[in-house]
Amino acid sequence: MKNKRLVLIYGLSGSGVGTAIKAFEDLGFFCIDNLPLEFVLANLSLLEKRCFHYMGLGIGLHIREKKELECFAKDGVREKLKEKFSLD
Repeated sequence: MKNKRLVLIYGLSGSGVGTAIKAFEDLGFFCIDNLPLEFVLANLSLLEKRCFHYMGLGIGLHIREKKELECFAKDGVREKLKEKFSLD
């Protein structure tokens, strides 16, 4: 399923993450809003199966603390996501 696109949309609450998620749904993406990044990593296989008939997967991450965003840079998170999805 490597050809499926993954779009992570993140920002502070009220920054338009929900609006962007709706736009990606209109483009044919399977989207989930307000999902903690830890849940994304723990459920990659399930998410991969769920978005099979969609253009890709869009995930809205509402960042409340700097450490939540730093989690993406640590522990090879990007590499784990790239194993399953196409990232730009």
